[in-house]
Amino acid sequence: VHVDRTIAAAAELVADRLEEHAIRLKIDAATAPKTFHGDEIRIRQILYNLLSNAANYAPEASTITLACRSLAEGVEFSVHDDGPGMPPDLLDSVFRRFEPRTNGGRRRGPGLGLSIVKS
Repeated sequence: VHVDRTIAAAAELVADRLEEHAIRLKIDAATAPKTFHGDEIRIRQILYNLLSNAANYAPEASTITLACRSLAEGVEFSVHDDGPGMPPDLLDSVFRRFEPRTNGGRRRGPGLGLSIVKS
């Protein structure tokens, strides 16, 4: 997986949604590896799902940060936004298939995004 290329591809997929709500995407990959062994298409899908979810809940004119860093045991991606966060009572169910949540989000999907990320 080429990290920069995969991040750029995922970011491009959500660019219109971010622009529509004046949300800025900050990429922090200074400590990321250039490449790692994995399924590039699957990683792009995971990053897209995470970014799409963040774009759904981040406030207008805020910032979403996508970070990637190298760890001793592999590579870690993280997405952070300035949204309300997940209520504690949803944490058990948020990764289940077909459990869509609106809770202040702009769009309602089929409830698969985060379950795909977890799998």
